[in-house]
Amino acid sequence: NAGDQIAAIEASLQLLQECDLKFFNASGCVACHQQSTSAITTSIARDRGFAVDSSAAEQRQKLLAFELEKLVPGFMQRHKIGGTTHRIGYILWGLSASGYDPDTITDAAVYELSGLQLRNGSWVSDAHRPPTEYSPFSATAVSVLGLMHYGPAGLKPQLQRQIKRARTWLESTTPHEHQETAFRLLGLKWAGSSKDSIDQACQQLIAVQNEDGGWSQLPNLPSDAYATGLSLYALHVAGNIPVDAGSYEQGVDFLLRT
Repeated sequence: NAGDQIAAIEASLQLLQECDLKFFNASGCVACHQQSTSAITTSIARDRGFAVDSSAAEQRQKLLAFELEKLVPGFMQRHKIGGTTHRIGYILWGLSASGYDPDTITDAAVYELSGLQLRNGSWVSDAHRPPTEYSPFSATAVSVLGLMHYGPAGLKPQLQRQIKRARTWLESTTPHEHQETAFRLLGLKWAGSSKDSIDQACQQLIAVQNEDGGWSQLPNLPSDAYATGLSLYALHVAGNIPVDAGSYEQGVDFLLRT
């Protein structure tokens, strides 16, 4: 019921906001799986009326901008950074979710991302950290989103051509693992694909939902919270699947039960 969902969301939000600073203090790292995803999640919750710690949100945004600013000298010299496309794309996603305005830092990041696109229209990464960082599908999706949100005016025509090439690649390439299927759906939406392409990608994601209502990373693995949450996010945000749809409700029920 709604009360159980609200309680679960509030408990999760508290944990997310508390662990960001703890993670940074312990590791010294601004991580794609930490500050960026927390920024995305808390911004969605805030927009839906949930209480969010404004000081934690401000600190998170500063950390993301600080991490990106450290990379700018390397961008200007075309020095390869660890994580490459995924690292830049996730940080830009987190910044855009937190309402960060374009500046010279984001300009430099977009310039670097633009230069990393392959001739076939995709982006790849040297990171191999499944499930969040390994696939050209997620690399391409987050790169497209970064170019869309932070593309400088002078580069718009070029970036639009690059996004079109990315869209063609996403439409013509078959995903294999769950992460790829979900991020292909997001990438198609962000790159401006047709409704038919997006609907087909939605059905492909729904087709691999497990009987328990959740999704799993690989067919031989059990359902898990990350795969399920990502699926629900992609279906709702990119596929416009309503929250009262059967497959969506089954996914929510799985998360509440486990």
